[in-house]
Amino acid sequence: VNNTSVICVVTTVYGPAPDSRVEFFSTDWEPIEKEDLFTPVTSDWFIRDDVEKNDAYLDALSMLDMELIRYQLSPDALTLTAEYSYTLYLCSGQREKVSQYIKADPHVYSWGKYHLK
Repeated sequence: VNNTSVICVVTTVYGPAPDSRVEFFSTDWEPIEKEDLFTPVTSDWFIRDDVEKNDAYLDALSMLDMELIRYQLSPDALTLTAEYSYTLYLCSGQREKVSQYIKADPHVYSWGKYHLK
């Protein structure tokens, strides 16, 4: 960006499940607005599009009362992966009800010329 490298820092806290914050800096450690570089994923992205939105669906999604998303930088590629952490704060019965409505794959951002997409 503007002929300088960008440093991406991911800070993750654990409790009750992993939740991350993503920040960007110049090589002089000057903050860069993250909105200029990527759009954070929301929990809505992880909901499957092809499900019937009936009472069972609404009941299952009501259990997802926290938006906990874990971001992870790849050590081998210019990617940032977002995983929905719901499985780590729901009990097994709740996970079973919810999992059928959640996408199996994480959201993966790839570094483009000027931003993550």
